[in-house]
Amino acid sequence: MSWSLNIGTIAGTAVRLHITFVLFLGWIFVASWISGGPEAAWSGLVFLVLVGVLLFLLASNNPREAALGAGVVALGLPVYLLGFRKGNRQQAAGNGTDG
Repeated sequence: MSWSLNIGTIAGTAVRLHITFVLFLGWIFVASWISGGPEAAWSGLVFLVLVGVLLFLLASNNPREAALGAGVVALGLPVYLLGFRKGNRQQAAGNGTDG
């Protein structure tokens, strides 16, 4: 079972959303609903999704530019709640070393 949901491809790079991010959004939605009602829940969810999209756009440019500069094709860009995993940085760099 994969812990990432494939949500599409942008410029040939697979975009995956990790299940922990979806669970986090659900948790915030429910907590906001309980404390402030449906309006607070939907506005909080929209705000967090927009912040997530902006962070994704910022983070997606860095490995793509690094891969293009090294002449390597980036195979994918998974989105995790707490950042990138070590193995994905190695894959994006294409050289098998950290950093």
